[in-house]
Amino acid sequence: MLLPRVLWGSVPLIVLLLLLPAAEPICPEPCDCQQHQHLLCTNRGLRSVPKTAEPQDILTYSLGGNFIANISAFDFHRLPNLLYLHLESNRIRWLSRGAFTGLAKLRFLDLSGNQQSSLRHPDIFGPLRSLHTLLLASNSLRQLTGGLFQHLPGLAKLSLSGNRLSHLAPDAFRGLGSLKELRLEGNLLSHLPATLLEPLDSLEALDLSRNALTALHPAAFGRLGRLRELSLRDNALATLPGELFASSLALYRLELEGNAWSCDCRLRGLKRWLAAWHSQGRLLTVFVQCHLPPALAGKYLDYLQDAQLSLPQDGGPCPDGAFPSPPSPEGLGSNNSAVGLPPGPPPPAASTARLTLGVPIAASPTPAPLPSAAAWPRRETPSLSGLALPS
Repeated sequence: MLLPRVLWGSVPLIVLLLLLPAAEPICPEPCDCQQHQHLLCTNRGLRSVPKTAEPQDILTYSLGGNFIANISAFDFHRLPNLLYLHLESNRIRWLSRGAFTGLAKLRFLDLSGNQQSSLRHPDIFGPLRSLHTLLLASNSLRQLTGGLFQHLPGLAKLSLSGNRLSHLAPDAFRGLGSLKELRLEGNLLSHLPATLLEPLDSLEALDLSRNALTALHPAAFGRLGRLRELSLRDNALATLPGELFASSLALYRLELEGNAWSCDCRLRGLKRWLAAWHSQGRLLTVFVQCHLPPALAGKYLDYLQDAQLSLPQDGGPCPDGAFPSPPSPEGLGSNNSAVGLPPGPPPPAASTARLTLGVPIAASPTPAPLPSAAAWPRRETPSLSGLALPS
């Protein structure tokens, strides 16, 4: 009689267990969790972020290639140890201000290939203090407001390529002192605010290709002392100031092709800077192919003489420095600027200085009248073939 009593006493426990709600699985049903610490939900036709239990140890969550349109404040709050979050190639148009709350350890966030048209609240990225890489490429972003990334002190790579950006606030990149790579190619930028890049003193690679840039401020890259790679190809540039890259002492790759360059006196400074850096082996080959004037169309700036770079066709003046003064006697044979620019050519004919063996001598303020031609002594003109005149 003892055995039936034991069995009968255990029945309520079994029934109770059957009546309890089933525990929520750590791995959502449409996802693949075969790899420990990784949730793989890529290309599963999902329209929202699957609900999970308490997977404290999940490090990677892949949700790319779905139909997710919104990210709420409760989608990832159970993943405090998450390091990598893939949300690329969805239909995300809206991010809750608390979308990334609790993801203090996240290092990689991919939001590329979505349908976001604006990011207005810096609080969106506020919790991501450890973020290293942020990919926002191929969305529909039209502008960046100031301070949007100010809470990302450790961000090293930011991609905004393939958007519709036509305006950047002057302080759009404030707080990104650790950024090393910035990609802005394939947008609609026609100009850059003069102080836009000042906070990026650690930047090493900058891609501005395939935009609509028509001009750049002479100090646009003035704070980028560590810049190594810069692409300005396929824009609408016709000229660049010669001092534009003077502070970028680490620069070794510069892409300038694909612009309609006007080879006139405004490019003399750039030409000399390129020649100096090429001669020192500090720069890879840079192609600046002339579009104007017609007589120089198709020629490369490197192979032109300064005398061929005449006044602009629009009748504008040559900028300061287009006709630099000759070197001083102390500087003959040495660099005449902080970046090693070679000595410039003699001043134009309108100058009041005379040139004797490459050394400038100030002209007399009240020169004496010249004697008549008949009084001039007859003598042979000395040959200049052996004299070294400045280039």
